[in-house]
Amino acid sequence: TAGRLWMWGSNIDGQLGGGTADDLETLPVPVDLPAAVRTVSAGTGHTAALLADGTLWTWGRNDRQQLGLDRQETTVPQPAQVATGDKVRSVSAGTYQTVCLLADGTLQTWGSQFIALPGEGEAQEALAPVQVVPEGDGGPVWVPWVILGSSAVLLAAAGCKGRKERVGV
Repeated sequence: TAGRLWMWGSNIDGQLGGGTADDLETLPVPVDLPAAVRTVSAGTGHTAALLADGTLWTWGRNDRQQLGLDRQETTVPQPAQVATGDKVRSVSAGTYQTVCLLADGTLQTWGSQFIALPGEGEAQEALAPVQVVPEGDGGPVWVPWVILGSSAVLLAAAGCKGRKERVGV
């Protein structure tokens, strides 16, 4: 209820955010963040935390630039703020990438050079957040309401702007 984040388990990539990259933490380790945590998403070797002030912080494995920090280190064991340009509404960390939904309804993603980024059309590397641009087919404009999850090859989000009928979820 206080918004503090405690983590334990595998820490070989610094994904617990305590400043080290040890094999295993069997006791909870507090993560030092500047504001209360609203939600957290754990990828395979990295972690993303959305804070109550709308900022996004990531740490852990960065070998595919999945932290979105525009840094070349393969491991970042302490939280660092992602420059999203707007407040973040939700976040999901996958295996090799991270995706977030901004307050204005746009999606941003970053990470793996081996997987095509949604809306970008071809496989590439994104060191820092890239806005996702949906295919324009003359239909309703896609504006997500919430990110449901992501993995190495899948992004799931819910929402659609421009429809006149009410859509149930």
